Amino acid sequence: MPVLTVADEELDALGYLTECFDMHGLGEVRMCHRARSQPWPVQELLEEADLVVSLGSLSSVRDEATQEARAQECRVYRAAIERGIPVLAICYGAQVLSQELGAPSREAPSSEIGWVEVDSVDSATLPTGPWLDWHDDLLAVPVGATLLARTPVAPQVYAHGRCLAVQFHPEVTPEELDRRVAMNRDALEEQGVDVEALTAQAHRQGERSRAMTRQLFGGFWSGIAAGR
Repeated sequence: MPVLTVADEELDALGYLTECFDMHGLGEVRMCHRARSQPWPVQELLEEADLVVSLGSLSSVRDEATQEARAQECRVYRAAIERGIPVLAICYGAQVLSQELGAPSREAPSSEIGWVEVDSVDSATLPTGPWLDWHDDLLAVPVGATLLARTPVAPQVYAHGRCLAVQFHPEVTPEELDRRVAMNRDALEEQGVDVEALTAQAHRQGERSRAMTRQLFGGFWSGIAAGR
Protein backbone atom coordinates (compact mmCIF):
# COMPACT_ATOMS: atom_id res chain seq x y z
CA MET A 1 0.00 0.00 0.00
CA PRO A 2 2.27 2.83 -1.22
CA VAL A 3 2.26 6.36 0.20
CA LEU A 4 3.07 9.22 -2.16
CA THR A 5 4.80 12.03 -0.26
CA VAL A 6 5.31 15.56 -1.57
CA ALA A 7 8.01 17.54 0.25
CA ASP A 8 10.94 19.91 -0.02
CA GLU A 9 14.15 17.90 -0.21
CA GLU A 10 15.40 19.74 2.91
CA LEU A 11 12.22 18.99 4.91
CA ASP A 12 11.22 15.49 3.84
CA ALA A 13 11.49 13.72 7.23
CA LEU A 14 8.24 11.88 7.98
CA GLY A 15 9.14 11.41 11.65
CA TYR A 16 6.26 10.08 13.75
CA LEU A 17 4.17 9.46 10.64
CA THR A 18 6.42 6.56 9.65
CA GLU A 19 5.27 4.68 12.75
CA CYS A 20 1.65 5.51 11.90
CA PHE A 21 2.06 4.08 8.41
CA ASP A 22 3.46 0.85 9.84
CA MET A 23 0.63 0.57 12.37
CA HIS A 24 -2.01 0.85 9.64
CA GLY A 25 -0.42 -1.44 7.07
CA LEU A 26 0.89 1.27 4.76
CA GLY A 27 4.16 0.39 3.11
CA GLU A 28 6.53 1.86 0.53
CA VAL A 29 6.94 5.65 0.54
CA ARG A 30 7.35 7.28 -2.86
CA MET A 31 8.95 10.70 -2.40
CA CYS A 32 8.36 13.64 -4.76
CA HIS A 33 10.58 16.63 -4.09
CA ARG A 34 9.10 20.00 -5.00
CA ALA A 35 12.38 21.27 -6.43
CA ARG A 36 12.26 18.86 -9.38
CA SER A 37 12.31 20.89 -12.58
CA GLN A 38 10.74 18.26 -14.82
CA PRO A 39 6.94 17.86 -14.86
CA TRP A 40 5.74 15.13 -12.53
CA PRO A 41 4.07 12.10 -14.14
CA VAL A 42 1.05 12.54 -11.86
CA GLN A 43 -1.04 9.60 -13.04
CA GLU A 44 1.96 7.27 -12.85
CA LEU A 45 2.90 8.52 -9.38
CA LEU A 46 -0.59 7.86 -8.09
CA GLU A 47 -0.75 4.37 -9.57
CA GLU A 48 -1.64 1.98 -6.72
CA ALA A 49 -1.12 4.77 -4.14
CA ASP A 50 -3.34 4.45 -1.08
CA LEU A 51 -2.46 7.81 0.48
CA VAL A 52 -0.97 11.16 -0.47
CA VAL A 53 0.94 13.05 2.23
CA SER A 54 2.38 16.54 1.76
CA LEU A 55 4.69 18.27 4.22
CA GLY A 56 5.88 21.78 5.05
CA SER A 57 8.14 23.92 2.90
CA LEU A 58 10.83 26.57 3.03
CA SER A 59 8.61 28.58 0.65
CA SER A 60 5.50 30.62 1.22
CA VAL A 61 2.36 29.96 -0.83
CA ARG A 62 2.72 33.60 -1.90
CA ASP A 63 6.20 33.13 -3.44
CA GLU A 64 6.10 33.68 -7.20
CA ALA A 65 9.37 31.76 -7.65
CA THR A 66 7.71 28.50 -6.52
CA GLN A 67 4.43 28.99 -8.39
CA GLU A 68 5.07 26.20 -10.89
CA ALA A 69 5.95 23.73 -8.11
CA ARG A 70 2.63 24.60 -6.44
CA ALA A 71 0.80 24.06 -9.72
CA GLN A 72 2.33 20.58 -9.95
CA GLU A 73 1.33 19.87 -6.36
CA CYS A 74 -2.23 21.02 -7.09
CA ARG A 75 -2.37 18.58 -10.00
CA VAL A 76 -1.45 15.77 -7.59
CA TYR A 77 -4.28 16.76 -5.21
CA ARG A 78 -6.77 17.12 -8.06
CA ALA A 79 -5.97 13.69 -9.44
CA ALA A 80 -5.99 12.08 -5.98
CA ILE A 81 -9.41 13.54 -5.19
CA GLU A 82 -10.76 12.38 -8.55
CA ARG A 83 -9.48 8.86 -7.83
CA GLY A 84 -10.78 8.84 -4.24
CA ILE A 85 -7.27 8.62 -2.76
CA PRO A 86 -7.05 10.14 0.76
CA VAL A 87 -4.83 13.18 1.27
CA LEU A 88 -3.09 14.26 4.48
CA ALA A 89 -1.73 17.78 3.92
CA ILE A 90 0.48 19.44 6.53
CA CYS A 91 1.41 23.14 6.96
CA TYR A 92 2.47 24.44 3.51
CA GLY A 93 0.90 21.34 1.97
CA ALA A 94 -2.39 22.18 3.70
CA GLN A 95 -2.26 25.73 2.34
CA VAL A 96 -1.65 24.46 -1.20
CA LEU A 97 -4.54 22.01 -0.83
CA SER A 98 -6.75 24.93 0.25
CA GLN A 99 -5.64 26.81 -2.84
CA GLU A 100 -6.64 23.88 -5.04
CA LEU A 101 -10.02 23.76 -3.27
CA GLY A 102 -10.66 27.45 -3.92
CA ALA A 103 -9.51 28.99 -0.62
CA PRO A 104 -6.09 30.68 -1.02
CA SER A 105 -4.12 31.47 2.12
CA ARG A 106 -3.18 34.98 3.20
CA GLU A 107 -0.21 36.40 5.05
CA ALA A 108 -0.41 36.19 8.84
CA PRO A 109 -0.06 39.43 10.82
CA SER A 110 3.03 37.82 12.35
CA SER A 111 4.75 34.44 12.25
CA GLU A 112 3.25 31.76 14.47
CA ILE A 113 6.19 29.69 15.69
CA GLY A 114 5.89 27.69 18.89
CA TRP A 115 3.82 25.19 20.78
CA VAL A 116 0.08 25.83 20.67
CA GLU A 117 -3.08 24.40 22.17
CA VAL A 118 -5.97 24.08 19.73
CA ASP A 119 -9.71 24.22 20.22
CA SER A 120 -10.67 20.76 18.89
CA VAL A 121 -14.18 19.57 18.09
CA ASP A 122 -13.20 16.03 19.22
CA SER A 123 -10.22 15.84 21.54
CA ALA A 124 -10.45 12.03 21.69
CA THR A 125 -9.32 11.73 18.07
CA LEU A 126 -7.74 15.16 17.58
CA PRO A 127 -5.94 16.07 20.82
CA THR A 128 -5.75 19.70 21.85
CA GLY A 129 -1.95 19.70 22.02
CA PRO A 130 0.48 21.25 22.54
CA TRP A 131 1.29 21.00 18.83
CA LEU A 132 4.20 22.59 16.96
CA ASP A 133 3.22 25.52 14.73
CA TRP A 134 5.72 27.10 12.32
CA HIS A 135 4.12 29.23 9.63
CA ASP A 136 3.86 32.74 8.15
CA ASP A 137 0.57 32.29 6.25
CA LEU A 138 -2.93 31.61 7.53
CA LEU A 139 -4.77 28.43 6.58
CA ALA A 140 -8.06 29.15 4.78
CA VAL A 141 -11.03 26.75 5.03
CA PRO A 142 -12.67 25.94 1.67
CA VAL A 143 -16.41 25.96 1.09
CA GLY A 144 -17.85 22.58 2.00
CA ALA A 145 -15.07 21.73 4.46
CA THR A 146 -15.57 20.94 8.15
CA LEU A 147 -13.43 22.91 10.58
CA LEU A 148 -12.04 20.53 13.21
CA ALA A 149 -9.62 22.68 15.20
CA ARG A 150 -8.42 26.26 15.49
CA THR A 151 -6.43 28.68 17.62
CA PRO A 152 -7.45 32.29 18.32
CA VAL A 153 -5.16 33.23 15.41
CA ALA A 154 -6.47 30.97 12.64
CA PRO A 155 -7.93 27.60 11.59
CA GLN A 156 -5.63 24.66 12.29
CA VAL A 157 -7.39 21.54 10.95
CA TYR A 158 -10.21 20.89 8.50
CA ALA A 159 -11.64 17.91 6.65
CA HIS A 160 -12.87 18.04 3.07
CA GLY A 161 -14.09 14.80 1.57
CA ARG A 162 -11.30 12.27 2.14
CA CYS A 163 -8.71 15.03 2.72
CA LEU A 164 -7.37 16.30 6.05
CA ALA A 165 -5.54 19.63 6.17
CA VAL A 166 -3.38 20.28 9.25
CA GLN A 167 -1.59 23.58 9.87
CA PHE A 168 0.67 22.34 12.70
CA HIS A 169 3.39 19.68 12.46
CA PRO A 170 2.37 16.32 13.97
CA GLU A 171 5.26 14.57 12.21
CA VAL A 172 8.23 16.47 13.69
CA THR A 173 10.34 14.59 16.23
CA PRO A 174 12.60 16.35 18.78
CA GLU A 175 15.68 15.43 16.74
CA GLU A 176 14.17 16.82 13.54
CA LEU A 177 13.18 20.04 15.29
CA ASP A 178 16.75 20.38 16.58
CA ARG A 179 17.96 20.12 12.97
CA ARG A 180 15.46 22.66 11.65
CA VAL A 181 16.23 25.13 14.40
CA ALA A 182 19.95 24.82 13.66
CA MET A 183 19.22 25.59 9.98
CA ASN A 184 17.20 28.70 10.87
CA ARG A 185 18.59 29.83 14.22
CA ASP A 186 19.57 33.37 13.25
CA ALA A 187 16.24 34.09 11.55
CA LEU A 188 14.29 32.63 14.47
CA GLU A 189 16.17 34.73 17.00
CA GLU A 190 15.58 37.85 14.89
CA GLN A 191 11.84 37.06 15.11
CA GLY A 192 12.07 36.85 18.88
CA VAL A 193 11.65 33.08 19.11
CA ASP A 194 13.16 31.48 22.22
CA VAL A 195 14.84 28.62 20.37
CA GLU A 196 16.05 26.92 23.54
CA ALA A 197 12.52 26.76 24.94
CA LEU A 198 11.17 25.63 21.57
CA THR A 199 13.47 22.61 21.36
CA ALA A 200 13.39 21.83 25.09
CA GLN A 201 9.63 21.37 24.97
CA ALA A 202 9.96 19.02 22.01
CA HIS A 203 12.27 16.75 24.02
CA ARG A 204 10.18 17.10 27.18
CA GLN A 205 6.98 15.99 25.50
CA GLY A 206 8.40 13.59 22.90
CA GLU A 207 6.35 10.58 23.97
CA ARG A 208 3.21 12.68 24.29
CA SER A 209 3.73 14.07 20.78
CA ARG A 210 4.19 10.55 19.43
CA ALA A 211 0.95 9.40 21.08
CA MET A 212 -0.99 12.45 19.86
CA THR A 213 0.20 11.90 16.30
CA ARG A 214 -0.93 8.28 16.47
CA GLN A 215 -4.35 9.46 17.67
CA LEU A 216 -4.63 12.06 14.93
CA PHE A 217 -3.55 9.69 12.17
CA GLY A 218 -5.68 6.83 13.50
CA GLY A 219 -8.78 9.03 13.51
CA PHE A 220 -7.99 10.26 10.02
CA TRP A 221 -7.29 6.82 8.59
CA SER A 222 -10.29 5.04 10.10
CA GLY A 223 -12.72 7.91 9.53
CA ILE A 224 -12.00 10.62 6.97
CA ALA A 225 -9.69 8.56 4.74
CA ALA A 226 -12.21 5.69 4.79
CA GLY A 227 -14.98 8.03 3.66
CA ARG A 228 -16.88 7.86 6.96
